[in-house]
Amino acid sequence: MATPDGLAMAALLVPLPIAAASYPNVGGFISRKGNRLRLIGAGILIGIAGYRAAAAHLVSAKTGLYFWAPLWQIVLVQSTYYLWYKLFKRAPVKVVLNWDADIFEDRILAMAIGLLGIAVPVFLIGR
Repeated sequence: MATPDGLAMAALLVPLPIAAASYPNVGGFISRKGNRLRLIGAGILIGIAGYRAAAAHLVSAKTGLYFWAPLWQIVLVQSTYYLWYKLFKRAPVKVVLNWDADIFEDRILAMAIGLLGIAVPVFLIGR
């Protein structure tokens, strides 16, 4: 049976990098100039909410740290998309169920966002 802390960690870790890796429109929205600061601010507010919840003993300290994961993921998506547009001068292609042979770079981008968005917080904070 899943614990509430485990569900909170999964809900904080998984959706953003998977959505940004699977659907380039989501990554484009996150990296768009007008949305950058607002989304970073939202990530900071989520992190502060986790800190306050841990301080009030509503969640464990480890789960409170996982509230900072969306901030990392937002910065990761913004920086990888920035580098993508600098290097390739085009929007990434959706790679889910797309078997074209000429989208190798797009697959690497999707794997990098998905893996780094989930693995880095898990390895830094622990399971």
